[in-house]
Order: sequence, then structure tokens, then C-alpha cells
Amino acid sequence: MHHTSNTLSEAVRARSIDLLNRHLAAAIDLHAQVKQAHWNVRGSDFGAGHRLFNSTSVKVEVYTDMIAERAGTLGGTAHGTVQAAVERSFLVPYPLGVSDIGQQSSPCQRP
Repeated sequence: MHHTSNTLSEAVRARSIDLLNRHLAAAIDLHAQVKQAHWNVRGSDFGAGHRLFNSTSVKVEVYTDMIAERAGTLGGTAHGTVQAAVERSFLVPYPLGVSDIGQQSSPCQRP
């Protein structure tokens, strides 16, 4: 752990950094899933869906950055590579392929 002027105990910081890195992995995964949907949406509501997925991806990216920076502030290292995200993400995998926005339920819903 890196030196920091943070007054939390080292044990609390270490646990927080671990949790932040788990959620960083999920945020990176979520960002990629939203971009996948953005690139592959089709149908009569294409325009609205495309804009929604794009604006959502921007917001997710902002929060991803905040999570990573918080880990650094606590004296840790952000594990923000795609490889780290693959290993640690707890999200349900996004189905590949083209989606008709008017015909399918949310990809986040489990069958």
C-alpha cells in the first residue's frame, strides 16, 4: 500500500481498496456491455436506443474513473485493465449479437 495522509486504519483502507477494485471490474464490464448494446441496437426505436446507450456509457465511464481514483486516494492501486475486469467482474455476461430494441426484454433480466 502506498503512503497516504488518509487517517483510516491500514486494515480498513486495504478492505476498501479490495472492494473498490471489485466494483471497478464490474464498472469496466458494465461500460463494455453498454457499448456493445450501443453498437448493435436495431429496430424502429434505433435512434432513441442508440442515444440512451451512448449517454449511459458516458455516465458509467465517469463513475468508473471515480471508483479507480478513490482506490488510489486510499493508498491502493486501481486494477483497471480489461484482463483484471474479466477476472473480477461479478456481472452476468452480456449476450453478443444484434438486438431489436422494440422486440426484446432487457438484456439485464435473467431468463
